[in-house]
Amino acid sequence: MATRTEAERIAALAEEADGLLSVGTGSLNDVCRMAAAWKKKPLALFATAPSMDGFASYSAPITDGSFKTTLPAKQPEVILADTKVLAAAPEVLKGAGFGDMAAKFLALADWKISHILTGESFCARTAALTEEALRRICRLADRVTARDEETAGEIMEALVLIGVAMGFTKSPRPASGAEHMLSHFWELKKLEKGELSDFHGRKVGVATLLITRVYEQLRGLEKIRAQKEEIDWAGLRAACGSFADEVEALNRPAITEQVAPEALEKAWPEVRKILDELPSAGELEALMRRAGCAVTSAEIGVSPELEALGMAWHPYIRRRMTLMRLRPMLEV
Repeated sequence: MATRTEAERIAALAEEADGLLSVGTGSLNDVCRMAAAWKKKPLALFATAPSMDGFASYSAPITDGSFKTTLPAKQPEVILADTKVLAAAPEVLKGAGFGDMAAKFLALADWKISHILTGESFCARTAALTEEALRRICRLADRVTARDEETAGEIMEALVLIGVAMGFTKSPRPASGAEHMLSHFWELKKLEKGELSDFHGRKVGVATLLITRVYEQLRGLEKIRAQKEEIDWAGLRAACGSFADEVEALNRPAITEQVAPEALEKAWPEVRKILDELPSAGELEALMRRAGCAVTSAEIGVSPELEALGMAWHPYIRRRMTLMRLRPMLEV
């Protein structure tokens, strides 16, 4: 797990170094990314598994105390990967990488929806880069878990493209939507109990399927009635527990105040067009199964109770507009 404490330890070790080299993936890269940013040191990454999309990212998800947030960090000058090493990585890590990529369908949809409703900056060229990476990796679904160097290299290239896209926008928007927030919520609730979570990409993949099913239902609504959101503060604080103060601060004022109910009703046909571009939950699940991904909450150690709690309250742990965050405004 990438914690501020660990990033500070790495930063102290790097004080007299010419630069940092991270050999690994995931959390190890994140703490080195933070340390390199703080110490203004060059950074190189040597990837050992195609397990996530953050290799070229400018930011890092860091757990500070009881709360996890995404902070600006160091984008590496160099990313190294040996296809022999990548091909030999455990199948579970390869499946995690595909799960993290599958999330981009929702991330792009949430970004486009926020753009039309709030005027949030949207870059079509960056979105197209993400879509190209998605197309590449979806074509490889049947070969993801194979010990094939060519496939491993292609997957790695697709994962790196996502980080490049985030670097262009200086935003996680091309890569992260409601599904990442749901994954982070689960992780924080497990942390409260002193429990470790499954791999990031496995959690995100399961979250993507769950939220895709909700978006599929919403897509079926030809017309909606919207209302001003009334946040259940007691319910929110009870759900968030040890990180309730941080979450409440993010929601005062609520980001939904940027969207008038009548504006949401008027924009709904455009929202549905965006949702029409998503694969169905059935199509996505079949693709993920072929790629060796986790597809149920039970497979990642998330109980039915934690799944339901996360689905209800995860939209509040980031100040970021998603369709899940707008759902309380819908009279459904």
